[in-house]
Amino acid sequence: MGIEYKEWFVLGLVGTIIAIGGVISLIMGLMMIRTANRMLNMSYSMIIFMHLVYSEIGTDMEAFFLLDLFMMANRYTRMKTIFRIPFYLGICIAFVGGILAITGWSKYFILKRGEKY
Repeated sequence: MGIEYKEWFVLGLVGTIIAIGGVISLIMGLMMIRTANRMLNMSYSMIIFMHLVYSEIGTDMEAFFLLDLFMMANRYTRMKTIFRIPFYLGICIAFVGGILAITGWSKYFILKRGEKY
């Protein structure tokens, strides 16, 4: 009986650590997605700004800059898709770690309480 509740304690501790790691991964993925969104919005506003500036000047470089900015916007869109991987992976890891932690801690406290009485 004495060894069994220690095993549940370790399971609860490991589950808590896994859940914390999953939440950290989730937060990092969310921050990367927000950064890519911000860059994407910035690139769209730069497209409009460059179009206004170069249409006033009347230069031939407008097409080059617009093409470059559209390629940059496409790159940020792909980055945003890739950055969703740590976000969803963090959700899964946090969920599994939470289940392990809840199971371990609840069984540990039930056995610990039963040992006192």
